[in-house]
Amino acid sequence: FDVIVSNCVVNLVPDKEAVLRESFRVLRDGGELYFSDVYASQAVSEELRRDAVLWGECISGALYWRDLIALAEKVGFATPRLVRAAPIDMKNDELQAKIGELRFVSATYRLVKLPAKAAHKAQCVTYGGGEENNPERLEFDQSISLPAGSGVVVSAEVAAIMHASRFSRYVSFSDVPCCQAVDDAEPDLNPFALADRSPAAPGASCCSTTAAAPSRPLADESCCVADQSGGGGACCPPAKKPCC
Repeated sequence: FDVIVSNCVVNLVPDKEAVLRESFRVLRDGGELYFSDVYASQAVSEELRRDAVLWGECISGALYWRDLIALAEKVGFATPRLVRAAPIDMKNDELQAKIGELRFVSATYRLVKLPAKAAHKAQCVTYGGGEENNPERLEFDQSISLPAGSGVVVSAEVAAIMHASRFSRYVSFSDVPCCQAVDDAEPDLNPFALADRSPAAPGASCCSTTAAAPSRPLADESCCVADQSGGGGACCPPAKKPCC
């Protein structure tokens, strides 16, 4: 399969690892599990997990978000990419009393199955447009947004995902200009940090469709090719050294 889509059902499955492992097995190289679900700010106690009302509300079956990251790595997926998140506002006083200080969010992640021998090299990625649901801008995750016709420098792992995934037909690749720094920092995978910047999801229902606006690339993160004279090209701000 190229894509497996799930909307707020993994939390209802007791064995989450089995779901991720089977998804990984049936995906082709470059395929992804693209899914929204409810996540908890810490591990949910067994007492709450046995509460039928909380389970039915898609609350007590929620994974601690850090456990999702660990399970994805254990199964073999690339680093999960957080796409969007929104807080779940518990309107019911009785349910709120049960969960105490626990917080919950609705979050969407991409889990991508990379080929075993995927090349890992930071690259300049240019989205050419044309993807049906994202004709003008490809929103890859909450921090990477690819406007049509403008290149963006991405990390080695993101470049490998782009090469292997269904998005490869819509993007072109080039080497990173030497005047460009590559941000190899680990992506922010905490859905609560993103949700705190987002409108609250109404009620205590399952996954909200309210999405946080993704971050935009900084002006000096746009890609370029150095000119033949050895100058910096359009991507190099005056404060940066010329290209080699």
